[in-house]
Amino acid sequence: TERMDAGQSPGGARSPHQASTWLTASEYQDHPGVCASKLDHLVRLLKASRRTVVYTGAGLLAADSSAEGRALEREAHFKKRGRRPAAAHHALVRLYELGLVHIWVQTGHDGLAQKAGFPQPATLEPCGSWFDPSNPVVKPGGVSRARERAWLAREAEQADLVLALGAPFHFGADVADCLITRAAERSTCGDASGCLGAVVLGLQQTASDADLTLRVFGTPNELLPALVAALGDSVPVASLQPISWAHVPSMVLLPYTADGSRMVGGEGAPRMYLDLRPNAPVRVLEHNCQGARHPAYMHIGAQPCQRFRGRELGARADPGGGYVRHRSPDGSWFTLIIEDAIMSIGAWWLEAAAAGELPSLPIVNKHARFEGERPPAGPPIETTAVGERARAEPLSEDAGDADDWRGAGGECELALLRESEALTVASGGDAGEGGWGGLA
Repeated sequence: TERMDAGQSPGGARSPHQASTWLTASEYQDHPGVCASKLDHLVRLLKASRRTVVYTGAGLLAADSSAEGRALEREAHFKKRGRRPAAAHHALVRLYELGLVHIWVQTGHDGLAQKAGFPQPATLEPCGSWFDPSNPVVKPGGVSRARERAWLAREAEQADLVLALGAPFHFGADVADCLITRAAERSTCGDASGCLGAVVLGLQQTASDADLTLRVFGTPNELLPALVAALGDSVPVASLQPISWAHVPSMVLLPYTADGSRMVGGEGAPRMYLDLRPNAPVRVLEHNCQGARHPAYMHIGAQPCQRFRGRELGARADPGGGYVRHRSPDGSWFTLIIEDAIMSIGAWWLEAAAAGELPSLPIVNKHARFEGERPPAGPPIETTAVGERARAEPLSEDAGDADDWRGAGGECELALLRESEALTVASGGDAGEGGWGGLA
C-alpha cells in the first residue's frame, strides 16, 4: 500500500480527525497487484454472502465531467439535485442486478443511487433525502424517522456482509456503529449466523480497520468497476448512463388507499390515481419534519405556540398540504410547494408505487380519485401506466453552451428559489447548506 502525500491527494490536504494520533487524514492506495488480489477475495465474499448491505456516505461523489460542470454552473435551479451518478453508483447497481448486493444504506441525500437505477424499495436513507418530502434531511440535533431506525437495526442483525464505501470522516457514528461494528462483532462471536464481517473501500484509514474482514485502499470510482470486471460481467460499467424517467408519467394508477396504505388482498380493487401534474393539490404523509430539525421545514407539522430558534412557528390550517409546482426538465423529480416550502419527490417513487413495492406512499392527492371514477381534472396525459426503463443519452460535450437549460418551469423555479431563500435567511434558517440554498 502506497501513501499519497497531501499534494497528490485528490481532495488536497485535510486536518487530522478528532481521533487517535495514528488516525490522520493521510490517503493510501494499494499497488495494482495487491489490489487485484484483494478484489478477488471480495468476489468470493460477495458470492458467499446471502445478504450484502452496501453503506455509502457523502464520500461517494457524483460524476465529474467538464461538460456537466459547465451545465450545472448555469442550471442554478438544479444545484445539487441535477447531479449525475458516477461509475461507483452504476457498478453497485450492476452488482444488485447480478444478485450480489441486496440493500443500499445511503447517508447522502442526493438520490444518485436511484438515478443510477437502484430500486427505491431496497434503498434505506436514514439521514433523509432531497427527493422524499416525508423524510427531509436530518440536521445536527435531529433524529431519523422511526421507520428508518427500525429498518437499520434489522439490517445490522441480518446482513451477512457489509460493504462500506467513501471517506471515513463522512461515516455517521450511529450508522457506522450499527452496521460496520456490529457486522465485525457478529463475524467473530462464533454464532451460527455465518456473518462474513465488514469490508471498507476508500483512501483513508478508519478506527475500525483492525476489526474488518478486508480493507481495500483506493477510490470507489476505480475499485468498483474493477470489481464488476473481476466477476466476469460482460456489461462495461463505463458505458452505463443514468435512468431516463420519461417512462414514468406524471399521473399514475397505484394499488394504494386514500391514506397512502398499500391495498391488502385487493385483487381487482380499483386503484388510486396519484396526480403530480402542475398545480395538483397534494399532502405529505407521516413526515419527519419535526424530528429532522431542518429550519426550512420546522413549521410543517408544528404545534400551536411552538417556537424554534427564538421565533414562533404557528400551526397551519392545512398541515402537510401543498401543490405540485412542475416537473424537472430531465423528468427525474417533481418540485412541490408544501406549506410554502420547496420540496421534491423523485420519479422513482411513482415507479415503485405502481408496482405495489412500497409499504406506504410519501404523498397523496388531497382529494383521492379511484379507477372507474372521473380522472382528476388537468392537462391531458397520454397514459397512466409506467413503461419499461431506458437509460438517458450521454451528456453532450457542449451541454454547457446550450441555451435551453432552464426547461419547463425553470424561470418560475428560480423566482421561487430566490423568494424562499430570502424567507429562510430572514427567519433564521441556514441558507448555505443542504441543496437549494438550505431548503433541502
